[in-house]
Amino acid sequence: MVVTNSQVLSFAHAVIDGVRARTRLASKALAVSVCALLLLACENSTPSSASTASANDALEEEAGKLSVIISAEHADNAVLLSAELKNDSDQEIIFLPWGSPFEGAVTADFLNVKEVGSSEDVAYAGIMVKRMPPSAEDFKTVKSGGSIKQTVDISKSYNFCASTQYQLTYSWTLVLLNGNTHSIQSNTTTVFISDRFRPCL
Repeated sequence: MVVTNSQVLSFAHAVIDGVRARTRLASKALAVSVCALLLLACENSTPSSASTASANDALEEEAGKLSVIISAEHADNAVLLSAELKNDSDQEIIFLPWGSPFEGAVTADFLNVKEVGSSEDVAYAGIMVKRMPPSAEDFKTVKSGGSIKQTVDISKSYNFCASTQYQLTYSWTLVLLNGNTHSIQSNTTTVFISDRFRPCL
């Protein structure tokens, strides 16, 4: 049997056309599969995102039930600030105590301090701490219906003067474990610094 060049070419074209057709079908099938997977992923992610947002909103609402009560006294050469964080919500609150009295030290300017009768703030003279990102061990928990109390010496953190009365208010941005923040402000308290304290020039 003799096969001519035109027959060979015709056969080759037929093979190529068949390959192209199968390739187009495979591409369409792949595209359909990818679209189906994307739709499935979107459907699965939507409830999860909504659930997370709902949980965050609920936690934010509970954090709004936190309150801080402060008092202060001058004892010898120390000015002692006592702070109590009360949790009146229905669940425990996990928070980062950095930059608050609940850290057990003054590491940031968290107080608004004024001489009684003056509108000017007393300058902060304390330290400012730079930190690495917090770990789980850095957070504290205040149970539902419970409270946390802490007393810190603020005498070296603000420029207090002898024989002067000051009013103090605590303002703080509470950082929750999930990364949300909540602004919180205490009552205003007063403290009288006796003449045994350092005089101001």
